[in-house]
Order: sequence, then C-alpha cells, then structure tokens
Amino acid sequence: MTRPKPPVNPLGPVLLAVAAVVFLGAAYLVLGIGKDALLYAISAFAAFSLPVVIVFGVAGIILGVHRFVRGRKP
Repeated sequence: MTRPKPPVNPLGPVLLAVAAVVFLGAAYLVLGIGKDALLYAISAFAAFSLPVVIVFGVAGIILGVHRFVRGRKP
C-alpha cells in the first residue's frame, strides 16, 4: 500500500532561493567572490517567486473585488 505524499509548501523554492541570495550576497560583499553565482541565485529567485506572486496576487484581487461587490449585509 502506498502512502500519500505530504503536501508541498509553495513557498519552499522561494525561501531556498532567498537563502541562496543572502548567503551568496554576503560572500560577495565580504570576500568579493561568487558574482556569477549571485546573479544566478537572483534570477532563480525571480523565476521561483513570479508564479507565487501571480497566484496569490490574483487570488487576493479576486477576494477583494468579491468583498467589495458583495458589500455588507445589514
């Protein structure tokens, strides 16, 4: 019998990319090495965060418009 896979956090790759940017940015600032790796980490962060921002942004806009249109019930 197979077990169901645990749910995946959609922010996991984004948080890993942020950690890479922070680590490589500190290494570049302190030691002056890793400029190419830092640029790659920044581009990976942008690529990973764009779908998350779009999905949660669209959901937030839809919920906001829904609340605005529905209004308050007396």
